[in-house]
Amino acid sequence: MGQSHSEPEVGESPEVDAGKLNVRAASYSVGAQDSHAVYYHISVSPPGTAEEYTVYRQFSEVATLHQNLSACRPKKGTRANPLPPPLPPLPSRRRRTSVNRPKPQDDAIFLHSRQDQLSEFLSDLVDQYERGVLPDGSAELLSDFLSHNANQFPPVRIV
Repeated sequence: MGQSHSEPEVGESPEVDAGKLNVRAASYSVGAQDSHAVYYHISVSPPGTAEEYTVYRQFSEVATLHQNLSACRPKKGTRANPLPPPLPPLPSRRRRTSVNRPKPQDDAIFLHSRQDQLSEFLSDLVDQYERGVLPDGSAELLSDFLSHNANQFPPVRIV
């Protein structure tokens, strides 16, 4: 893979709440020059532990998660079963660019901003999960997203 970018400054460690699942987009990697792949390194720390594992996700996988979570939402609520709170907004897919601007995956400012938005999006989802307000089927989707292929770096594409 190409370059890797981290969120916390050197010597800083993220705050850990021992009673809750901690999730954050800790960094990202940009593929080789001929590849436009960007992988976000999502750090997951289970409740009650300082242990951490990482899942690597492209933005398209985050968008698919959001789409699948939206499909789980009921269309109507009732007094006995009110509608769950709305899903957090999906981070921006593309930065508005002019003809002379680099592509978004080459734009470090855009990627850092998206990394921050992704951390907020995931934290909000985990908060909804912990409050028990995600619709049926959503918890399984979120769990799979945060655990599938944990600590396995994405395969390198040889061109």
